[in-house]
Amino acid sequence: RIIATIGIKDLLIIDTNDATLIAKKGQSENVKKIVNSLKTKNIKEAFENNFELRPWGKFENLSETKECKVKKITVFPYQRLSKQFHKYRSEHWMIIKGTGTVYLNDKKIILKKGNSIDIKKKSIHYIENNTGKNLIFIEIQMGTYFGEDDIFRLDDPYERS
Repeated sequence: RIIATIGIKDLLIIDTNDATLIAKKGQSENVKKIVNSLKTKNIKEAFENNFELRPWGKFENLSETKECKVKKITVFPYQRLSKQFHKYRSEHWMIIKGTGTVYLNDKKIILKKGNSIDIKKKSIHYIENNTGKNLIFIEIQMGTYFGEDDIFRLDDPYERS
């Protein structure tokens, strides 16, 4: 997306994929006030970023509706996600680059580019990348709630709670 300006002077323009901030130079200390106002109005962008770095890699939120959430997930070489389950959502994973080893309810499944797997709600699962190249997959979440706090970690190599 293009942002163009004409005749604009002494402005800060910060553009991300989910929000744009335009402020007069010298007013950046008021950003906190805007964020607090967005939080008061329960605007999701104030609570959650579209892109997050994690110890194992990164993810980007591509789409979110009432019915589903779609993420692009990259798992760095020789890293893995936590062993986890979700109470409110199921997931569908489609590998778009690399090879992943999925552990799903005590089963080990190797997925390569083009392969996919369904993970039912409350299933214990994780994916790891045992190769020297990035693993990239698309995750489609379906359910009634898609917040990051619907991750119940049973085992985490990065010692997060």
